[in-house]
Amino acid sequence: MRALSPIISAMILIVAAVVGGMLAYQYFMNTLSTMVMKPHVTIDEATLYTLANMVYIKVSNMGGTPVKVNTINVLCNATTIIGSSSPDASLEPGKTTVFKVSLNPGVDVFACAKIYVALDYEAPNYGVQSTRPIEVTIVS
Repeated sequence: MRALSPIISAMILIVAAVVGGMLAYQYFMNTLSTMVMKPHVTIDEATLYTLANMVYIKVSNMGGTPVKVNTINVLCNATTIIGSSSPDASLEPGKTTVFKVSLNPGVDVFACAKIYVALDYEAPNYGVQSTRPIEVTIVS
């Protein structure tokens, strides 16, 4: 039996390293593009103005897919809905917008220990999702 020449062995190792690198690069790029395209909607801030009985909510879409905002809920103590809106608005990638939600008539916001706001949105190929509720800042 004869062994492979050192030159052929080196060529086989170089080809194997290049093919392995190309496969790793392709996997990394596919994973990265999937993560970038996924919608990422966050509530940046929410402020309740008690004199107007209105909550202003600043929302950002930091993902790569446009989303449709379905509902925005204002919650007393994270359980009871005290205001709701269905803006049926589209939020483009990289954009920020402000939504207004009126509180239900007769709601005493000072009876709530804390007030939160959350929203439901949907994006093509990702279904309906919800944001993490954030605490509302109260301005008298």
